[in-house]
Amino acid sequence: MSKSLSRERIVAAAIELLDEKGMDAITVRALAARLDVRPPTLYWHVRNKQELLDEMGTTVMRRVTTALAEIPADGGWRADLAAYARILRSEFLLHRDGARVFSGTRVADPDVVRSKEPLFERWTAEGMTLTDATTPPRSSPRSWSAS
Repeated sequence: MSKSLSRERIVAAAIELLDEKGMDAITVRALAARLDVRPPTLYWHVRNKQELLDEMGTTVMRRVTTALAEIPADGGWRADLAAYARILRSEFLLHRDGARVFSGTRVADPDVVRSKEPLFERWTAEGMTLTDATTPPRSSPRSWSAS
């Protein structure tokens, strides 16, 4: 196992590979070649491709949550959701196949998940139920419709 190889370095290299060649090019063999290690070495750091994709998605979501923290708190839930959508779209567009890759991943860092709590607190303070604040609508719930 290479002492200079870390999970963070693997994820960064995988994101570079994604940006250059797309999702289908992310293979253990291609990533190992980029990092100048043997393919089995990667398994010391990530168990499988899905775990690698989850870590890549988590890295992207860290940047999204950093940007979310800068949203003014006085805009209301509609402005918050619009800002969130713009930030997420912008980050996904920075990466080739970004939406395809990151929409199917699980966030691996609990701090990234917790960082959304202030948004939920603001929305529930404005009268939205916690269920509506945290669940994508199947149809337009009353609390999400225009007042």
